[in-house]
Amino acid sequence: MADQQNPKWFTPFMALVMFTSISMVQYIDRGIIAGAGTSIMGCLPSEARCTPDLTKHHCGNTTIPRNCTSSCRVCGAVCDGKVTDQTGFGINTQHLGYLQSSFMVGYMIACLTFAHIVHRVKPFHMVGWANVIWIVSTILSGLPNVLCDHDPTDPNICPYFWMMVIGRVLSGVGEAAIATLAVPYLDDRVPTEKKGMYLAVYFMSLPVGTALGFIWGGAITNWTGGKWQWAFLLEGPIVVPFAIANFFIPDRLKRAGEDDDASSLKNVAINDDASPSKQERTPLLSGSNDAADGSTIADTNSGIVSPRAHPAAPPRLFDEVWIVLTTPLFLATCFGYAAYSAVVAGLGFYGPLFVQNNRPCDSRWDFSQASADIIFGATVASTGFFGTAIGGVLLDRKAKAMSKARQEDRYARVVDPAFSIFWQVLVGSGLAVLASFMDIPLLFFLVLAAGCIFLFMATAGINLVINWSVPTDHRSMAMALSILLMHCFGDVPSPIVIGHMADVLSPKETLVYSEAWLVWAILLWFAGYIIAKRNCKKYSVFGQA
Repeated sequence: MADQQNPKWFTPFMALVMFTSISMVQYIDRGIIAGAGTSIMGCLPSEARCTPDLTKHHCGNTTIPRNCTSSCRVCGAVCDGKVTDQTGFGINTQHLGYLQSSFMVGYMIACLTFAHIVHRVKPFHMVGWANVIWIVSTILSGLPNVLCDHDPTDPNICPYFWMMVIGRVLSGVGEAAIATLAVPYLDDRVPTEKKGMYLAVYFMSLPVGTALGFIWGGAITNWTGGKWQWAFLLEGPIVVPFAIANFFIPDRLKRAGEDDDASSLKNVAINDDASPSKQERTPLLSGSNDAADGSTIADTNSGIVSPRAHPAAPPRLFDEVWIVLTTPLFLATCFGYAAYSAVVAGLGFYGPLFVQNNRPCDSRWDFSQASADIIFGATVASTGFFGTAIGGVLLDRKAKAMSKARQEDRYARVVDPAFSIFWQVLVGSGLAVLASFMDIPLLFFLVLAAGCIFLFMATAGINLVINWSVPTDHRSMAMALSILLMHCFGDVPSPIVIGHMADVLSPKETLVYSEAWLVWAILLWFAGYIIAKRNCKKYSVFGQA
């Protein structure tokens, strides 16, 4: 399988630990901007740059000092006995949305590059170099706040803001390699009946890491008196050991036709063409087609070639992209994923700000940045952990009930996760919208937590459907293109759009309109389930039975 023997310590479990640890730190990095958002924005030089009449919308005829609300911070204003100092760039919420989304530019470009060259290089070496780039990005993300002079009378945005934008773009490049490798590699090395839990553990890094990022960013900012740059500068060294370790792992991804388990596909022929015929999906009626040298010979009577045929040459980029983008199940799942990610990323970005800004005249909603980060972060982290785990367990139970042959048939095994993600987002979105209408903070967090559990239950299933919707050789490209589509139509524009809505609408309206976007995920994933059922009936022997 590999050009060299892997280190003995590098088992599938250790691969999971490495993937999850790196992703966890990288998602913590993503959450810092939301957690320290108020401090990163900093104060504004005059009230003229504040959002007009925002507090009046909530308070009716009640008058409160507008510069004492987190929606409008004027430099030099005295609030609760403290003078408002400049701690950031002097930007508004929409600019913060640009900052949050900028890493996606590097992420989208790099993921396509990494997904294509993974066929030609040792993928873990590729991840090692990507980790080095990511470490550099953390320095460029923290350094600008050190260089800004923080003059509260300067009406201009600190010019080093753009250095941080570049740092965030490079952080996306650093993240892209592992995003295209992790799922296909675990798919290769982990038994089908355990894949759900392995992927659930790996994808726990998204909600848990992002939520910890809220807490980390807010806590570091609070402990250092507004010096949020340390939240970025202290995380880079954590990834250094993993970057080094990746250069000592020679393993690569499987290609179409390769299989380490000599018995796993003995009774079923799986042809990885994009549009197989029914004949190609018929079971082998007699012994193995394996040649004496371990390769596979064609059955001249049936026209079937065993899965262990010699792997073909690496595919061309255009061919790979074309095959993936002409797969209906992949497209339905990815565009649904984009809508889903727009909301999840939007909640991650705007959630702590919503908690701070909602109902400023109601003493029950008197949350500071630190308390909002901790409470919202704990809610997302706990629901992400349990929701993703529950979703993985449910998928594994379904897989264990399947025969070995059905587990290895990608057309049959994809039906259950396709249905699961549909009903999970349906329930979760209803609860999330309901939470927006709760005036009591405790009820808001309880109902939101219930909705988030169902939303995060879909995490492993989404990525299994994407991974299994395309032929084996194109899984990395499928992951890369799913990331590209998800970010282009999901969490790249989401913080910017939500930031703009937050500047002109009330917090409640902003949250409801953001969550309502999940209706697209519901419709598209229902369509995906119908497509998966149709493909199973058309191409799989299990659908023909």
